[in-house]
Amino acid sequence: MELDLRTEALNRESVDRYLTALVEQYYGRRSCTIRLSAEPSGQYREPERDESGRYRISSGMEAVWVLTHEESWNEAGPWRIVVGDKEYTYQPANTAAKSKHIMSRTIKQIYEEAVTERNKRLELAEFSSDSKLSVLNGITWVAAAVIYTFESLMDVFAVDIADAINERVNGTPAYYANALLQYQQGDELTVREDGLAFGYGSVDETKRIITQVSYVESTDDQNLDSKLILKVATGPRGKSWNRSRPGN
Repeated sequence: MELDLRTEALNRESVDRYLTALVEQYYGRRSCTIRLSAEPSGQYREPERDESGRYRISSGMEAVWVLTHEESWNEAGPWRIVVGDKEYTYQPANTAAKSKHIMSRTIKQIYEEAVTERNKRLELAEFSSDSKLSVLNGITWVAAAVIYTFESLMDVFAVDIADAINERVNGTPAYYANALLQYQQGDELTVREDGLAFGYGSVDETKRIITQVSYVESTDDQNLDSKLILKVATGPRGKSWNRSRPGN
């Protein structure tokens, strides 16, 4: 879905009101590409939250930040806000996790750091050489390649561990959605002795009749606690997704 709002009739104040309304009255709205000619006010940053955890939008750019950072709003498709030649779009969580863990050192960087450290040692000064074909530089390059391989493996491992931990957090909307996908018709549900998990005595894929789950979180002004509404369906197996209100 694309919405072109590049018109002189919309000034900065009007754009701010529109973007703020998108966030404050989200209600499961579909993701969209919005093109603007008037630049929203403020800075592109995370807004502050009130006592109940809801966003307090103070500028148009803060509303853009929320639209492009709320993970649950971007699962069905990413929000894209294009202002002139600048584009603000959603970055998937796994990409953010990778950028957080990756050490970002190339073989060349590792090699240069090793050479710099080596040249600080007087006992190795006589072996100093600018030739890339020297024996010592060759050994240093091989060591740099080994270190680079090890760091790359650790980056992948760190991301996999982070994903595994996130998937095992109990009580989240995604947790309940995944639990519904494991429902087995006619079987008795049992709770583990420590009360930390539940399941069935044996797994029977033929009894798992729920193949798709969607959910939405909603709140109102009278009740600050969020409500989780889940919808299930049978048919071809799909992927669970959600639409939720901000700040819950």
